[in-house]
Formats: sequence, structure tokens, C-alpha cells
Amino acid sequence: EILDAFRSLVEGSERFGIPELKSTKAQVLATNAVKANPSNSVACLKAFENHLGRLEFGEGFKAALATVMKNPKLILMDESLALSHQMMEQILKNRKKIQADEYTLFKI
Repeated sequence: EILDAFRSLVEGSERFGIPELKSTKAQVLATNAVKANPSNSVACLKAFENHLGRLEFGEGFKAALATVMKNPKLILMDESLALSHQMMEQILKNRKKIQADEYTLFKI
């Protein structure tokens, strides 16, 4: 699972003093996960949220965010990956970029 992979990267990085694990490798993991399956975007955003302050909001985060903005229904697919109020504000702050109908925006 993506959340476990991120957790392992962050914990390993901190335990062994290898910052590249949580900087470079986490971004690559998120980017590749989103490319492989767009529905992984929400899990990636949740992973970044879970490790707020420990992971950079780099290319992987941007790829996941862009994918969710193109298809916001992804947010509604798995309730176990409910995003925080702050993350939802980040997603919804530029409604013009979000490609969704009013009903989907209401549900989000």
C-alpha cells in the first residue's frame, strides 16, 4: 500500500540519517504511483498529509494534486483516505482549475 511505502521511506530516512529517502524517493514514488494509476493520487496526498513537515511538497505532490483537480471524483472513491480540511482547501482553492460538475463539488 502507498501509505505504508511512504511511512517506510520517512521512518527509514530518519532512522538511518538518509534524507534522500524522504526527499527524492518519496517524490519519485508519488509521481510513479500517479502515472501508474490516477486513483493513487488521493493516497499520495494522504501520505503527504500524514507526514506533514517531514515530506517536501515537490513534484510528486504536485502530480497527485493536479490529477485530483482533473478528476475530483477520486476524492470520493475511498472514505478511508479522507483528507484534512487544510488539504481540501488546497485542492479547492482554485475552482477554475477543477474539472467537476457542481454536484461533485458539493459532495466534496
